[in-house]
Amino acid sequence: WLRRLLLARRRRQDRARMSMSRPPPRAVLGSNTSTNTHLAILGALLCFSFDQLNPVKRVSLLLFDDDDASYIFGWFLVLLLAWAVQRDFANVCFYAARIFLNAIMSIVISNVEVIGAEHIPLAGPVILVANHSNQFVDGMCVVCSVQQRKIGFLVARKSYNTPLVGFFARVLAAVPVTRPQDIAFKGSGRLLKLEKDDGDAFRLAGSEACRFDVEFTDGAKLRYTDGASGRAWVWRVRAVESHCMALLSLDPALVDPPADPQASLPRQGSYTVLPRGDYEEAFAEARATLQRGGAICLFPEGGSHDQPDLLELKPGVALIALGVSRPVPIVPIGLSYFRGHSIGAKVTVHIGPPIHVSEDERASHAAGGEERREATAALLGRIKKALRAVMVPAASIDELRLIHSTRRLWCSSRGLGRRDLRPAVRQDLDRRFAFAIRRVLGEADLPLEHLSRLSSRTDLAALEEAPSPPGGEAVSARRREVATMVARLRRYNRQLQDLGLRESQVQQLEVAPFFSTLFSLGHMVTALLLASLPSLALNLPVGVAAVAWARWRQQAALRGSKVKLTASDVVLSEKIKFSLVAVPLLWLSYATLLLLATPLSRSDVLTLLMVAPIASFLGVISVESGMIALRDLRLMLARLVYDRRRVDALKAEQRALQRFVRTEMDRLVSSDPEVKELYEMRGEVGAADWERLQRSSGSGGERCPT
Repeated sequence: WLRRLLLARRRRQDRARMSMSRPPPRAVLGSNTSTNTHLAILGALLCFSFDQLNPVKRVSLLLFDDDDASYIFGWFLVLLLAWAVQRDFANVCFYAARIFLNAIMSIVISNVEVIGAEHIPLAGPVILVANHSNQFVDGMCVVCSVQQRKIGFLVARKSYNTPLVGFFARVLAAVPVTRPQDIAFKGSGRLLKLEKDDGDAFRLAGSEACRFDVEFTDGAKLRYTDGASGRAWVWRVRAVESHCMALLSLDPALVDPPADPQASLPRQGSYTVLPRGDYEEAFAEARATLQRGGAICLFPEGGSHDQPDLLELKPGVALIALGVSRPVPIVPIGLSYFRGHSIGAKVTVHIGPPIHVSEDERASHAAGGEERREATAALLGRIKKALRAVMVPAASIDELRLIHSTRRLWCSSRGLGRRDLRPAVRQDLDRRFAFAIRRVLGEADLPLEHLSRLSSRTDLAALEEAPSPPGGEAVSARRREVATMVARLRRYNRQLQDLGLRESQVQQLEVAPFFSTLFSLGHMVTALLLASLPSLALNLPVGVAAVAWARWRQQAALRGSKVKLTASDVVLSEKIKFSLVAVPLLWLSYATLLLLATPLSRSDVLTLLMVAPIASFLGVISVESGMIALRDLRLMLARLVYDRRRVDALKAEQRALQRFVRTEMDRLVSSDPEVKELYEMRGEVGAADWERLQRSSGSGGERCPT
C-alpha cells in the first residue's frame, strides 16, 4: 500500500511538472531562442574569429592549395547564397525586417507581454484586427509578437509614400489604402446657409465662388468645424443641385444632427472636401492574400489616436472577410501601453479567441442591397465587442488611471506586486475592476465626466453644479463619500508620482540615518554616471534632438486631427523615425572628425564605425538599467526629504484607501448579483461573459454606461 501511494504521488508530481508553464523565452534575433541556441551562436562566432577554427577556410585549404582557387570557392558560395536569397526574396526581406524591428523593439520597449498566442492559427487564412493607439509602434508590436505567421498589413497611402515608413511597408509587402483624409483638400468659396429639408436631408447654400458640381464627386463628404462649439461635422453629399447648392445628410446611427444647423457653420465659411477613398484595389489584393492562405492585419479604427476607448470602426474589415469564399477567422488583438509615448515603455499584447463568419452572414452579403449592409453591420458589431473584450474598458484617461490605482491598492493589500501577477491575470483584474468601479459610480450617481473635475483638495463644488439625484439625502451622502475617496486617491497617486515611488515601495519608506543614506545616494549616482558614459557621446545628442522633433510633430498632428486628445500616440513613432536617420548620421560625423583631426588610419576609423552600433546598444541597455536604479534613487531621496510625520501620513493614507477598496468590493459582491457572479468566475472572463454582463447592466459596451 505504501509503495502504491508513493508511485501515485510520483505520477502526480510528474504530471504537474509537465503541465507547468515555462517562463516565456526572450525574443532574440527575431525568434524564440533558448540557452542552447545562444551557446550555438557564440560557438559559431568563436569559430569564425580564428583562421585555425574557421570551417570555411579549413575546407577551402583542404580542397585547394592555391589561394586564388580558395577565393574562387568563396565567391562560388557567395553566388550560391545570392541565388538562394533570390529564390525566396520576399520571405527573406520579411524576416530580415522582423529581425531589425525586434532589435528596435528591444531598445524602445522595455517589456512586451503576450497573452493568448495560442489563438493564432498556424496555417490557413486569418485576419488580425487591433486597436490603434500608438501609430507605427502598433504594427511593430503585432509583427514582433505574432512570431508564428508572416503578416501583411493595410497601410494608409499617406504613410506608404513617406521615405522611411514606406520602405518598411514595401519590405513587409503591405497594401496601400487611399483614405479620404489622405486626399482631402480645401473647398472653394464659403458656406453661407444650412437648413433642414425633407426627411433627414439638409440643404446647403454656398457663395458664388463655390464649385460643388466639380468638387463633390460620387461618394464625397464635407467636413467643417462648428463655429460655436468647435466640434467637427462630417456630412455625406446626397445630391448636387448647382455649383453652390447641395443636399447633405448625416448617418443617424453615428451622430445626431445639430440642433441649430445654421449656427453650426464655421465663422469664416471654410470647409474641407473628403473625396471617396480608393478601397476596391486594396480590398481585392487583401482577399487574394486570404484566398492563398495568408495572414493580414488591419486597424479597423482607420487611424491612430490617443483616446482610451475605441473609435467608430470602419466597415473594411467586415467587407474583406465576407468577400472571401473560404472560412476566415478574425482574431482580435488588444494593445495596452504603459508610458507608451516614452522610451522604455511597456506593452501588453492580448490576443483573444477568433471570430468566425457565419453562413447566414455570408449568404446575406452575397444577396446584396439592404441584406449586405445588415450583414456587414452585424459582423462589425461582433468585431467591436471582441476588441473590447481584450482591452480595458475606459471612457477617459481619468477612468483608466482610477482602474489601475484601484487594482494596485487591492493587490498591495494582499501582498501582491506586479511581478506576482501573470499578464493575463493582471489584464483580467483590470477589466473586472472597471466593471465594479462603474457600478460604484452609478450607485453614487457620479457621472464619469466628473472624475476629471475632482481636484486634489476634493473639489465638491463640481458636485454642487450637478443636478440633485432622485434618491434624496442618502444618494447625496453616498455621492459625497465616493467623490471624496476618488479625490483622495487622485491626490495620493499624484504624491507617489512626484516622489517617483511605486505602490509597493510605500511601506518601505522609512526615515533612515542621514549620513548613511547620503553615502548610499552618492554611490548610486556615481555608478549611474559611469553606466551612462557610453550613451553620452553616442546617444545623448540624438535623444535630445528626437524629443524636440517629436514634440514639434505632436503639435502638428494635434492641429491636423479632430479625434486626438493630446496627440501622444505619435510621439514614440516620431522618436524612432528620427533616431533611425539621425544616429547613422551622427556616427558618420564622428568618423569624419576622427579622419580629419586625428592620426588614425582609415581602417582604424572604419573599425570604430563598425563597433559604434554595438557600443550604442550597450549604452542604451546600461541607461535602461540605470533607470531601474533611478527608482531606488528616488526612494533614497524621499527618505532624506521626508520626516517621520509625513512618512506615517503617507502610509496611513495608503491603508485608508486599501480599506475603502476592500470594503466597496466586499459590499458589491454581497449586494450585486452581476458583481458576485464576476467575482466567483475562475480563470479569464471570456468575451461572451463580458457581453452578457454588460447587457445585464444596461451598458451595452458603450463608452459611458453610467
